[in-house]
Amino acid sequence: MAKLSGGRMLAKLNRENPNLGALFARIIDSHNHMAEQLGVAPVGQNVAPPSPNAVDVTVTGEQAHVRITDNSATNRARTYFTEVHSDPSFSKPLVVKSSSASRSLEPITLPTFDSGGLMKAYYIRTYSQDPGSPPSKPVDYPTYVTLDGATQGDVPSAQGSGTSTPTQSAQGFGVAPTRPATGPKRAV
Repeated sequence: MAKLSGGRMLAKLNRENPNLGALFARIIDSHNHMAEQLGVAPVGQNVAPPSPNAVDVTVTGEQAHVRITDNSATNRARTYFTEVHSDPSFSKPLVVKSSSASRSLEPITLPTFDSGGLMKAYYIRTYSQDPGSPPSKPVDYPTYVTLDGATQGDVPSAQGSGTSTPTQSAQGFGVAPTRPATGPKRAV
């Protein structure tokens, strides 16, 4: 992560006005420290964090219990996102869960069968992101998950997360820092 520095300007200020130079040095240090605590870059954008090492899923009835293993260096602001999809290409998420700093999600309850009575297969993946970075590369659970229950129904597509649109997956807080408001397509 690039840090803010005073460079030659601070050195010149220290020579001409040492008290003002010391004040600016403390302000720069405070700015860098605050950015580090918030998980943002004081200059530019952070790089994506490393991908988690693994995602593990245990099924109990109609609940999927997700645990994330991440042995990389981290910070307090790191957030984990888990997506549940109904297709192995992960094209459109059904569920997007943010687990903040926890690497164990609240159980995800899903129906065992679709509305036509066919058993559903669910595909799960996870990734991490700092508030000031793009998301990491997702890590897929190595196989699909089926549930053991009697609930029948269709899970609607998720509305996305962060600055992403409903059709995008693996976006976390979003790739872009902002997204314009979405409104009606036309005025009546």
